[in-house]
Amino acid sequence: MVMTGELDLFITGEDVIERYAEQEWFDDLHAIVSESVFEQREKEDRVLSYKGIPIAVKITESKRLSEYYYYNGKQGVELYAAFPAGGV
Repeated sequence: MVMTGELDLFITGEDVIERYAEQEWFDDLHAIVSESVFEQREKEDRVLSYKGIPIAVKITESKRLSEYYYYNGKQGVELYAAFPAGGV
């Protein structure tokens, strides 16, 4: 989790994102990213929704992420980024 005081970011596997989503912990992506960025990620099938609300973006295939970080998670688990509610 990255907490900046202005915009917080939560990066983890899909299973953890879904557990926190049940507690309505995340903002709708429409409030965070521009419509063009949202549409592109949705077209690439990288948006994770909970109860019809887009809450996270799959970043496992992100070139920038893979250049700088190594994800040591469970084999086969996708990595997602989400924004905790109230972080904007």
